Amino acid sequence: MKAFFPQDRSSLFSLVPLVIVNIIPLVGVLFLDWSLFQVLFLYWVESGVIGVYNIFKLIIVARLSSIIAVPFFIIHYSLFMLIHLLFIIVLFAPDLRSDSLFPSGAVIVTLLGRNVVPVLLLFISHGVSFFWNFIKGREYENTDVRKQMNAPYERVLIMHFTIIFGSWLVFSFGKPVLGVVFLIVFKTFIDVFSHLRVHGFIKSQYSKY
Repeated sequence: MKAFFPQDRSSLFSLVPLVIVNIIPLVGVLFLDWSLFQVLFLYWVESGVIGVYNIFKLIIVARLSSIIAVPFFIIHYSLFMLIHLLFIIVLFAPDLRSDSLFPSGAVIVTLLGRNVVPVLLLFISHGVSFFWNFIKGREYENTDVRKQMNAPYERVLIMHFTIIFGSWLVFSFGKPVLGVVFLIVFKTFIDVFSHLRVHGFIKSQYSKY
């Protein structure tokens, strides 16, 4: 299936910070001795950043009804995030668990504190996409409350399946570092493709039919 890009190639500007942010874990693994868990935790944070910007999108799309839509989204997305964090901690950093089932808030704050710069860059990257595509590109005109409520899950779930598959490959490699590098490259490819498709930068030759 042949893909075509829209005539306004300037829209691809939002892709630049996305690629840069995806390079950060690669630098961490190759030069800063990052572990697989550190990479997976940063990807977990990225899911949270996507959720934060979706709140603003819901406010724009839902307007007055966002009084109901936003709290509902926050509750079920937070549960989704909490379960995902528990999953990666149990599998890749069980020593971080507290006496309860879920990791304590102090543990999460500590982990975030160790990744201040990457977290800020994630907010900048997705912020550029938010303003460039959703606001300037007027994507809010082509969605509704229901679609926007579910929007983060498509990308996040694809990213999570990619991470799970990549993590399995990490253990399959004789050298863990090579496995983590492959995971990062694979996730970056999926992330870029998903970004282009979600924002309509890639169109099928059959879409006109």
